[in-house]
Amino acid sequence: MKGAEFERRVRKLARSRKVTCQFVPDKGKGSHGRLYFGGGFTTLKDRKKEIGFRRHNVMSLFSYPAKFTAGSDGRVLVEFVDLPRVATDGKDDREAMEEAMDALGSDLSIRLSRREEIPAPSPVKRGRRLVPVPLWLAPKLALYLAMRDQHVTNSELARRLGVHERVIRRMLDPEHGTKPEKIQAALAVLGKYMTVEVRDAA
Repeated sequence: MKGAEFERRVRKLARSRKVTCQFVPDKGKGSHGRLYFGGGFTTLKDRKKEIGFRRHNVMSLFSYPAKFTAGSDGRVLVEFVDLPRVATDGKDDREAMEEAMDALGSDLSIRLSRREEIPAPSPVKRGRRLVPVPLWLAPKLALYLAMRDQHVTNSELARRLGVHERVIRRMLDPEHGTKPEKIQAALAVLGKYMTVEVRDAA
């Protein structure tokens, strides 16, 4: 499959799920860039060429765009685009980012514990920065979203894994320290896999 065809299919899927889809070209020569699907993205090196199997799967990148603004007192205010009730600040950019991650994790963990809708992150725009979901929460959030997307109940997932239903409840409990390999096994049953990406800091 060529990159252009892959992009067309992703856009069609985005329309059916009412999720934002946008291609953001990278600077420089060529037609490479990032194809955003809600809060996730994948990199397309060339939309005219065939792409490998791994690029058929848009990896869910759990991060949310936020606006960082310096106040008159020198502190940095952080406001989330998709989470209007979440805001925090810090004495400098570094502390503001740390506080933003903590605030984001707190809000999403409450939504998860209440089984509420998780807002899809919008594509990042100029002047905004991406704040990642804390690592302790991201795997549980990934499992929760995969289950909701496929309409799989706790009992059904437990049956597929051959475990008691309370095991699934613990996997989805933000307060419970679930081993990553257990969540990976649950995601695999749902046709998903979890990856960790490390990048150079901006």
